[in-house]
Amino acid sequence: MEYHAFGIVSKGPKASCHYMLCGVQGDFTRELVSNPPKTMWTREMKFAGIGHTSLMYKRGIRVCTGTGIGAALSTCIQNPNWFLIWIGSDQERTFGPTISSLIHENIEPERMILWDTKKKGRRPDTMQIIRETWRRFEAEVVFITTNKQGNHELMEGCLTAGIPAFGTLWDF
Repeated sequence: MEYHAFGIVSKGPKASCHYMLCGVQGDFTRELVSNPPKTMWTREMKFAGIGHTSLMYKRGIRVCTGTGIGAALSTCIQNPNWFLIWIGSDQERTFGPTISSLIHENIEPERMILWDTKKKGRRPDTMQIIRETWRRFEAEVVFITTNKQGNHELMEGCLTAGIPAFGTLWDF
């Protein structure tokens, strides 16, 4: 038996289904994607991860890249006071119509920025997007879910800009 922390996307605790997103990073996830099991077990008692702490704030911004959408999406679906910034390559093709529909059916266009690097042909100036969204949306906090380098750069950028931010822990 293996244990891995994955983002679970859900419309809410009473939803008829929940979605798990994972990227291929090693043998376990490669096997999971290649030969998906019919059922998976999840903990009933959830640990207080960053998504759970979103309830402490009135308005916030969730910034994520790639599969980080799995950790960020439920917050923005379930709470209209959270703004989604998702940066990824070929998002619709990579994550499929189910995730795309969850986003577009549950988050108003004025509460999201979806930056597809493949369509736009470049990466965005993410700090500029965060600063502009921070002011326009009147957010209290920014939560960041990305890779180690991106996390460091955005956390430093937010610190310099005076924007309270929390990111993924990379010290374990």
